[in-house]
Amino acid sequence: MTVSARRAPARFPAVFYVATPLLAALLTLAVVEASLVHFAPVPFASEHNLYYQADPVTGYRHRPHSQGRYARSLGVINAHGHRDDETSRAKPPGVVRILALGDSFTAGANVDQDEPWPQVLEHLLRSRIDPRIEVINAGVGGWNPLQYAAEYEHRGRDFDPDLVVLGFFVGNDSYLEHRSVDEVRTAVHGRRVDRATADGVSLGLRIATYERSHLVRLLLNGGRLVPRANDLAIAGEPRDGGRWSDDFLDLVARRLPRNHGAATPERRARMAPVAGHLERIRQLAVERGEPLFVLLIPDEVQVNAGLATHLREHLTRDSSTADRVADLDLDMPQAMLHEMLGGEGLQIVDPLAAFRADPRRLFMNDTHWTPAGHRLAAEIVFDALRAEIESALAVSFS
Repeated sequence: MTVSARRAPARFPAVFYVATPLLAALLTLAVVEASLVHFAPVPFASEHNLYYQADPVTGYRHRPHSQGRYARSLGVINAHGHRDDETSRAKPPGVVRILALGDSFTAGANVDQDEPWPQVLEHLLRSRIDPRIEVINAGVGGWNPLQYAAEYEHRGRDFDPDLVVLGFFVGNDSYLEHRSVDEVRTAVHGRRVDRATADGVSLGLRIATYERSHLVRLLLNGGRLVPRANDLAIAGEPRDGGRWSDDFLDLVARRLPRNHGAATPERRARMAPVAGHLERIRQLAVERGEPLFVLLIPDEVQVNAGLATHLREHLTRDSSTADRVADLDLDMPQAMLHEMLGGEGLQIVDPLAAFRADPRRLFMNDTHWTPAGHRLAAEIVFDALRAEIESALAVSFS
């Protein structure tokens, strides 16, 4: 009787023991990514919206002929780097042209392509005065007065505007820390980055994966889903509804004492560089006979009494910040800007009172205007510009 030999267990190649868990991990990641895509998509954070390129004049600018997506809207950039329709650099005969400079309020963060205040202003001017009026939207998110002045001097004047409107957001533009364009952010792979990190080896890979993967965005956003469109602008919600994201409240709380403290010699000195950049634009505009209008874009805390009360209570409860609310003045810094700005060819357009009187929800949950806010601003600018526009038309067609 023979006894059959016991068969030795099959041995897998060594690579099997490495590849199996690796493939399992990759499959798990793919399932998680697919689940996020279909059930909980993670859109770009507000900092990762349009596409940018490095620029020696302003640090960075919109990449011409590009597209990008905000949390609730698409941004299309023309050949000149403007979020606007295509237009010629040379002004056509008989056209009256307005150049709009500014930051993300002017570019129109999170509103549709035809909803930023410069586009709405153009529609109002064409429908109410004359169809041969152009408004060029040269706003770029994150720019400050130093960059407004550089853009106007080196590129804006090439469009031969008849007048200039500068959207000045008091929440960011009032106090300037940068002394030259070499200190502002630049752009890498379409994204705005600090210059200190622009040469990092891993930066390009991080940006590329951030753009393409919901899972990577979730991880790099600290495990938080970016607010969706319905959280950014809630139709019909009253202004004082009290629905604000934690990130938004933290942002506004940080800048509340800095921007809205009482007028003091120290604050006036800190605002002097900003006034200097605006004066530079005014002088350049006067040389060319282009009137300058400065639209003072209010901060939501100045308009929304419910938000102001909430933040005051929050800061007062914290012993480390209680002293920071003692000298708050919600009419600042507009009051000081009225004192510091002036001169031939410069007119201030201050919509603060009109925004306070309007009961609608004019701001999103990300500091920017809703379409209603843009419309109100455009109406106010229209009223301020009307006489100048009609005068320019009379000259153009005489």
